[in-house]
Amino acid sequence: FGELCDTPALGFLIGLYLSEGCVRANKYICFAVTESDVKAKLLNCLQKLELTGLDDRSVAVVVGCAQLARAFGAAFGKGAANKCLPGWVFAASLPFRKAVVDGYWSGDGSVYPQGDTVSASAQTDSARLARDMQALLSGMGVRCSVSAFQRSYDGVFKNANEIHYRLHVAAADVGGMP
Repeated sequence: FGELCDTPALGFLIGLYLSEGCVRANKYICFAVTESDVKAKLLNCLQKLELTGLDDRSVAVVVGCAQLARAFGAAFGKGAANKCLPGWVFAASLPFRKAVVDGYWSGDGSVYPQGDTVSASAQTDSARLARDMQALLSGMGVRCSVSAFQRSYDGVFKNANEIHYRLHVAAADVGGMP
C-alpha cells in the first residue's frame, strides 16, 4: 500500500472493507453501505486516497480499481468468514489503527444505551477477525470480549446456521473507542 499505508483514510477504508466490503472479479471492491453518514465518510476517504467510488444511490459504493481489489483480497481476505488483519496493521500508527476500528464499527458494529451506561458490540462470521479486532482494541487500552453464537434462520440465508462471533466492548471502555 506504499506511502498511503499509515493514513487514517486508508485505515477507515480497510475497516469498512472488513465489515461491509467484498471483492468482485478481482476488479472491483463493493461496499454495502446504506447509512448516509457512513457513505459520505467512505466517499471522502476515497477522495483523499485519489480513488473514485461510484455511488449507485442505493446500497453500494463500488470502487473500480483492480490493483486495490487484488491487494485488499490478498491482505484482508475474501468472503465474510475469511476476513482478517495482517500483522503490519498492529504496528501502524495509533490514528491509523483507530480509523480501522472506526471503519469496522461503522459497518458491523453498534453502540447503544444499556441502562445508565452505553454498550458497544459487533458481529462477524470470521473467528480470526474477531480475535484480530479484540487484539487491536486491546492495544488501544479498550477491553473487548469475544463470544461464539449460532443463529437459526431456517435456511433463509446461506451459511446462517453456522457459528458467528460477537465482540463486546466493556461499558467502561466504550468512551475510549474511536
